[in-house]
Amino acid sequence: MKLLVFEFFSGGGFVEGEISGLIGEAYAMLRYIVEDFREAGFEVYTTLDHRIAQLVPPLRAHQVKVVSSWDLDLFRELLGEFDAVFLIAPETDNILYSLASEVVKAGAKLLGPLPSAIELTTDKSKLLGVAKELGLKVPRHSLSKTSSSAASVEKIVQGIGYPVVFKVLDGAGSEGLSLVSEGNEIPQAIEKIRRVSNRDLFLVEEFVPGVDASVSLISNGEKAFPLSLNFQSVKIRSPNEESKYEGGYVPLRHRLKEQAFELSLIHI
Repeated sequence: MKLLVFEFFSGGGFVEGEISGLIGEAYAMLRYIVEDFREAGFEVYTTLDHRIAQLVPPLRAHQVKVVSSWDLDLFRELLGEFDAVFLIAPETDNILYSLASEVVKAGAKLLGPLPSAIELTTDKSKLLGVAKELGLKVPRHSLSKTSSSAASVEKIVQGIGYPVVFKVLDGAGSEGLSLVSEGNEIPQAIEKIRRVSNRDLFLVEEFVPGVDASVSLISNGEKAFPLSLNFQSVKIRSPNEESKYEGGYVPLRHRLKEQAFELSLIHI
């Protein structure tokens, strides 16, 4: 089976912007996924940003297309050559959703979540609602608008209780993220969201201190198996500073690992 593995940041999707600070983590994912699929017997093809093509260890793909320009038409042309596609891309600006939709339209097998699942899980407010309906504990939260006055937003915050986190609904990589500890920080936090999102709505969420972590699972859509507990280095800053996602590591050794695994499977 001919498989296209496309990783957005290292594979050329960001070729016309500055090289992202996440390029190392992105390339690591691409490299090992390519190797795993090749070991599994797939005929693996991938793409690579021309700016890093000579600077990284070689990929074990059967063919690597070096990309010096990028648009959706190029991706559509690639799709006609493959039986299946594996995507790694950010949720921001519907990038992952758009790519997955193109794969489905092209009739190739999408090895990953369908566009409908991506649409649900990339909207933080919708995802919190579904999690709550399923009986999972979620932080107190509410939607607000960037067009609202700071005074009206503060009423929402007071209903939740300081400190709170302001979040872009479909953001990734901690963009637009602020830890708001008092009312005079609200205007700056709203402005930070405006700079990275065209949506009027944003999420106000209770700040819950703890370890930032995720669970990786492999699933066929009916059953799932937890692979690892992962540490995520997230630096949440005040509105006048930039919050950052600094990458992560695997595995995270934590006393709540088994509980996290159980929770990740309860509602599959």
